[in-house]
Amino acid sequence: MPSFRAEVHSVLKQKGFAEQSHALERLIDTIDVNKELAASKVRIYKPLGLILLTVIPMLAAILSAILGVNNGIIDGKNVGFYLSMTLTLFTILNSIFKPSQRFHEACLIGIGIERFTINFIADLEKIKQITSEILANFVEMKRNQFETFQVALIELALPLEAASRVVSEEASFSVEQGHGTHSRHGKVN
Repeated sequence: MPSFRAEVHSVLKQKGFAEQSHALERLIDTIDVNKELAASKVRIYKPLGLILLTVIPMLAAILSAILGVNNGIIDGKNVGFYLSMTLTLFTILNSIFKPSQRFHEACLIGIGIERFTINFIADLEKIKQITSEILANFVEMKRNQFETFQVALIELALPLEAASRVVSEEASFSVEQGHGTHSRHGKVN
């Protein structure tokens, strides 16, 4: 499968556009970096979420068993104390970081970025004739649209409600001929 950069350059070549656009190259770099950032967050939050979701109930069950059946084999008070402190710590970590939810959000952001790149290519293909000015306007509009994913990745470090709100916004907007005015967030007016 060709890279996003190769696909963009292929479309530009098919349209007869041979000029170099530094803004376009910078946007492609930004998209690639953010795609990898989303993937790295998935790699971090997936195992952490699975561990905490598994360990917390297991510790609770072990703690209940030890405190419920104290037959003198183990000192239930000392073990119970350490298990309860560990359980409390893991519960606090899980409630603060919510890794399973963050894993889900990171996956949604990654899917959104992938959909954005597919729509980027499709929208670029819809432009009949590409000039430097049309490409510059297109790149600026797409950069503004992509900002929602950048904000979502930043907000993933903050409370999850913010990231969920950003990811749910539609990331692709139809472009005809590469013209149109756009707002700060890339919506074509």
